[in-house]
Amino acid sequence: MNYLKSIKFIESLQVKFKKFNTLKTKKLLKLAGIKLNSIIIHVAGSNGKGSVCAMLESILLQQGYSVALNTSPHLIDYTERFRVNGKNISEKEFVEALEGLMPAINLFKKKPSSFEVLTVMAAKIFAEKKPNFIIFETGMGGRLDATNAFKTQIQVITDISLEHTASLGNTINKIASEKAGIIKEKSFVIVRKDNAGYKVIKKKIKEKKAVELNPKKEFEKMKSNLLGLHQKRNVSLAVTAINAVKKLGFKVTEKSIEKGLMKVQWNARMQVIQKNPLMIVDGAHNPEGIKALMNSVQELNKEKKFSKIIAVFGVLKDKNFKEMISLLKADELILTKVITHRALEPKKLIKSAKKNKGIKKIKLITSIPYALNYAKKIAGKNDLILVFGSLYLAGSILKLIKKH
Repeated sequence: MNYLKSIKFIESLQVKFKKFNTLKTKKLLKLAGIKLNSIIIHVAGSNGKGSVCAMLESILLQQGYSVALNTSPHLIDYTERFRVNGKNISEKEFVEALEGLMPAINLFKKKPSSFEVLTVMAAKIFAEKKPNFIIFETGMGGRLDATNAFKTQIQVITDISLEHTASLGNTINKIASEKAGIIKEKSFVIVRKDNAGYKVIKKKIKEKKAVELNPKKEFEKMKSNLLGLHQKRNVSLAVTAINAVKKLGFKVTEKSIEKGLMKVQWNARMQVIQKNPLMIVDGAHNPEGIKALMNSVQELNKEKKFSKIIAVFGVLKDKNFKEMISLLKADELILTKVITHRALEPKKLIKSAKKNKGIKKIKLITSIPYALNYAKKIAGKNDLILVFGSLYLAGSILKLIKKH
């Protein structure tokens, strides 16, 4: 197997969004003889998961610990999903991990899903590297997510909003219940009291006899390298999770926390990819994420005073796209199509977009490269090009920028 053949195999596996659970993941781990002996931090939630993971990784690395990080989806390349000590694994390591699992995968009559295999690949890579800490970001939900197959000592639940309603439930309480499914017996659970699903999460914490840690208000004042007002909430969660690390007997200094936050890098989170005109790519992919992004853009506009805001927007069909569109503010909205089988046809957004008085002009350009070129063509030096709606869209844009 080479890298391209490995990717082809991963993408040939079915994608499961309904009736998924941790059984196949646990079986695959057992068949492959994988055991993790590191301290594991598990992060679930609707918004901010990736940012919190990146902050934790950066702080722990700053203190001198070895850290492995598993996130999803990737933006440009599959190797991004597996980071060891701040660096993506190599294509060679990716291939070797998959090849090592193939004998176990072949024992299944019905093959595991792509996400299940990728999760076990992460475990295999990390088991061999033996880091002090492993950070897992959930893919979808929590309770039945493949990443919930491991015994974790610390769980972080970020802000919750309505998302993946077909798979997780159509109310905040149902979704919170799924996210709270990551909570383990007598573990440390980090959650904000103003989390929309707090009551449900608190009930699960009590049930599991876990220790609840709530972020202090002063943690929000700590500065990080990531742009956006909403990052204050993520900072507060990350710093509180580090307090849990300390309670487990590990040393982390205030200096490491401050430096780690200021050195954190995380793509597609208010990421500036061009300065003249300013172009920002963000992974906001649900109503709460859009609200946070629009607030951050509003604050940025006070400082930069943009002549106009050009939005390039694409979304997945399992998202609450009507509400997302209703929250947008843009002088020109360019609707495009995300590259995935889960993509929503952009023409289905026009009706909702026309109802929004905060949008002055609407343009439909299905092709992402053409949409980006059009945005650049109409943008003046003092304008903002804002790309958002899906991490898949963000990845496509970053790939295009990288090529040029």
